[in-house]
Amino acid sequence: PGAEWINDYAPERMREVPFDKMPRGVWYKVAFDGPADEIDGAAEMLRRLDERFVSVRASENILEIQPASGTKGAMLGYMRALIGNGTLWTIGDYENDAMLKAADRRAVPQNGLPVLKNLPGTVVVCDHDQGAIAGLIDYIESELRA
Repeated sequence: PGAEWINDYAPERMREVPFDKMPRGVWYKVAFDGPADEIDGAAEMLRRLDERFVSVRASENILEIQPASGTKGAMLGYMRALIGNGTLWTIGDYENDAMLKAADRRAVPQNGLPVLKNLPGTVVVCDHDQGAIAGLIDYIESELRA
């Protein structure tokens, strides 16, 4: 449950594969979706991953594993190089959005974790199901017009 939408959106990208049958080589992310108590158990087990990988909660019921070099936070350096002296904004709502702390400016949807909404300088926008990205764009545009 929770990932069925991808079958309609991009069926060629969705595969359920037992861990021991996962292809070796290049992959970007593995997401575990299940009841919170099962995800807690998986998170505890995955804390023992070697330093090449990280596991982080994307929601109460989703745990992601990805290469440490491919996290959102790791990409901020690349983005900074692209924008030069511009202001780097980020938006996020859960533990997998740790890059919020490293950005110049940040936004968190109303339904984001309180610890993220309480970061200094955070702009709180509407719920992520109500158009948080559009809300952030509106906020940035209003700042630019001021």
